[in-house]
Amino acid sequence: EGLSKELQKLSYINFEAFEPSGDQNSILSWQVETLQNLEDYDAVVVLPAGDDSTLWETLAKMSKRGVFIAVADTKPPNRYFREVGAPRPAFICSDFTKGGRIVGDKIVELLEEGENGYGGALVACGPGDSWPGMERSRAIIYTIASRGFGGFITCVEIGSWKSDLAASTILEALDKLHESLDAEKPNIIVYCANDKIMRYLAKRMPSKLYSSTVGLIGYDGIQSYGGEYLAHWPPLSLGTVDVQAYEQGVNLGNILTEEYLHGNGVRGSLTLDPKWVDLS
Repeated sequence: EGLSKELQKLSYINFEAFEPSGDQNSILSWQVETLQNLEDYDAVVVLPAGDDSTLWETLAKMSKRGVFIAVADTKPPNRYFREVGAPRPAFICSDFTKGGRIVGDKIVELLEEGENGYGGALVACGPGDSWPGMERSRAIIYTIASRGFGGFITCVEIGSWKSDLAASTILEALDKLHESLDAEKPNIIVYCANDKIMRYLAKRMPSKLYSSTVGLIGYDGIQSYGGEYLAHWPPLSLGTVDVQAYEQGVNLGNILTEEYLHGNGVRGSLTLDPKWVDLS
């Protein structure tokens, strides 16, 4: 939304958006197929970029032809562009390390409080092939462990961003964790990896006998057009991390404008600080 609004200010820039249809498993192949069929475009923005060699090879070839490339979320491996002698793309993302530290600090804060009854935390890590997912997972675990609470967390790797598969993995780990907690502190904090997984999980929690003892944390800060956060699901929601998606779009719009007008759009990395959103 931020990108489109920024570009709409400039009537001389023709802006076209492509959106996938179908299930999440097809998004990466759709991105590659769409890019391979594009012709006569001066610039291409991939929001968010998948993480696959075929995608990066396709973008590197386009960059070699003179197309200005900008991607968000997934850091582009420079080797694909270097190998063909192409300019590296512009890259913008939220600072995932800072975001992970925010989550880690919040989990420690909740564990330190004596009145809320939180006796442990479940951290959904990954997926392992996702750069954003692993960056923030590492930061969460490091932050919690460095503050002396490593013994209070259980980590489980989700194998996919698909909400149903990830939620199934989390629920299985949650069942085991709940059985092992001290009766005096039976409550569990669950970091759900992103807002969509958290929402999916929250809808299914009422069927669990211990659902009233669980607090959920999301990530991304997805909002509806009315401004409501997707992760807002009382009484289960604790909060989410807002990655400043709108601001990322605005910055991408500025980069494209600079490239169009002056030929000096940023071809490096730009990160924005995320922020905690309390939804308890």
